[in-house]
Amino acid sequence: MKLLLTTLMIGYFLHCNVIAKIKNGYFPAIKVAEKCIQNLEYIGSGNLSPEKRDFLQTRMKIAEQKLKRLKQLHHKTEKLIDALNTIHPILFLQIDNIKDKEENITDVYIKAVDVSFFKGKFWGITNLNQSKDNPHVYTSAYGDKTVCVSVVYKFLEQALAFLVHELGHVKYQVPNLADYVNYFNKTYNDTYFGYKKIKKGHAPMDPSHMSVRQTEKEFYKILIAYKKSQKENKNITENKENHKQRISYQ
Repeated sequence: MKLLLTTLMIGYFLHCNVIAKIKNGYFPAIKVAEKCIQNLEYIGSGNLSPEKRDFLQTRMKIAEQKLKRLKQLHHKTEKLIDALNTIHPILFLQIDNIKDKEENITDVYIKAVDVSFFKGKFWGITNLNQSKDNPHVYTSAYGDKTVCVSVVYKFLEQALAFLVHELGHVKYQVPNLADYVNYFNKTYNDTYFGYKKIKKGHAPMDPSHMSVRQTEKEFYKILIAYKKSQKENKNITENKENHKQRISYQ
């Protein structure tokens, strides 16, 4: 039995490490920022006039500040992804292995953003774009066969709720992209918004919205059970510590 469990666990971690498709959306930007700083350092190693060196130092400070901020957001995003995997591993694996209608694995890039990013209009956004070459293939700023999800991060649990909401959209939209884009364009037109103040993607009978509702329903059940388990584990640990202290006093 132990051998079987060990084999399953090894298989699980190999699976996650080899074909994991949930990605931190800040990693590419960090690499670009680091390369920019390297280039500026190389230029600074040469003979420059005082004016050019001052300009270079200003550019270096801006680049370093940008890199620092990108790393902070990268860290928040990592915490968010880890929380999803810890609390709702089933949803994590569903998104991690999501495919479009033609069985193409689609990478899901996640980004934690500041409240100011959406100017208070949204808590999260999932892009909705088709590849120029194939209407069934998702595309984003990261290229074809990718989708980008951005969510506001004020504190972890709230950001996780926003992420689960957006992943509810992803679950439906990636495998049904062409049909959904057609539905989306027909539904959310000027006539529709003339009498209903509902955000795009959230009409009552919108299949993507219905996927969100189901995904959130499942998540909150799991979250309640997770919190209960954490509380019970904490109580057990505290009882053990109290027991040890009582023994030490005897």
